Amino acid sequence: MAKKKKVGRAPATNPKAQEDRLISLAYKRAEEMLQEGTAPPSIITHFLKMGSSSQKQDMELKESQAVLAKSKADSIKTSKDSQASAEEAIAAFKNYKVK
Repeated sequence: MAKKKKVGRAPATNPKAQEDRLISLAYKRAEEMLQEGTAPPSIITHFLKMGSSSQKQDMELKESQAVLAKSKADSIKTSKDSQASAEEAIAAFKNYKVK
């Protein structure tokens, strides 16, 4: 198989962009191999698992857990902000004297 030289895409500027680019290339190559009927069993098994209902449920569970973790973090931050505001208010009230 002759190697194709592609032009037009600039090199990745950071590790995340490079990783995303490589993942994209791997998926394109896997798709080509599946369409040609030359995909090894490991690629076929990977995509079969990705399409299974249990895998989809696992992904939904992970997404839900991520949302929950973010909500907890936001709640903690809000609680700390509220506590700081309450402490500031109490300190301000202590400075007032009743005549």
